[in-house]
Amino acid sequence: MELLETLWCCGREVQLNIKIDLLLATGNNGLTAWYIAAQKGNMELLEKLWGWGREVQVNLKDDLLLAKGNIGLTAWYIAARKCNKELLETLWAWGREVQVNLNDDLLLAKDINGKAAWHLAAWTGNQEVLEKLWGWGREVLLNLKDDLLLAKGNNGLTVWYIAAWKCNKELLEKLWAWGREVQVNLKDYLLLAKGVSGLTSWDITGNKEILEQFIILL
Repeated sequence: MELLETLWCCGREVQLNIKIDLLLATGNNGLTAWYIAAQKGNMELLEKLWGWGREVQVNLKDDLLLAKGNIGLTAWYIAARKCNKELLETLWAWGREVQVNLNDDLLLAKDINGKAAWHLAAWTGNQEVLEKLWGWGREVLLNLKDDLLLAKGNNGLTVWYIAAWKCNKELLEKLWAWGREVQVNLKDYLLLAKGVSGLTSWDITGNKEILEQFIILL
């Protein structure tokens, strides 16, 4: 960090185009400092880069927040993949600051593999991040039922199906509660819903005991 600050000051001193030659410059791997900081989860550096971007009047939305690296991922996707709750919260706040479409550009945006942050968090089983995403969805009046709970990733799987596949009892209980909240048909759309293979969560789970409690509740 100290070295970068020194380089930034030197660039300003010699009247370098610090926006193009430093902030948005890419290395031989095609990555900017912003993207590398996001990959490493370096919050201090990201906050510094955001401040510098504001200083040189860079397009914070397109050149930083929604910029995609050479593998087509934004900082938001990286944070979701790594289940970095702190980074997600910071990016959400910055998204508000620069007035991005919080639904389309963040919550529902999909990576090159067709997965949104919601599904990425489900695969890692990070309930804390999923709860944060659900809360944001409620905050921005998202259709929680269709856009999150019953939404399918590129592999045709909902988070319920993923949780059953991974035998994640705590996540299944949370999803069941959310299903009640949005008044979904729990039997048809969760317990008996079929994946692309034509199998239900009951068919694919490696621990049927964790699903039996929901059958009793029907």
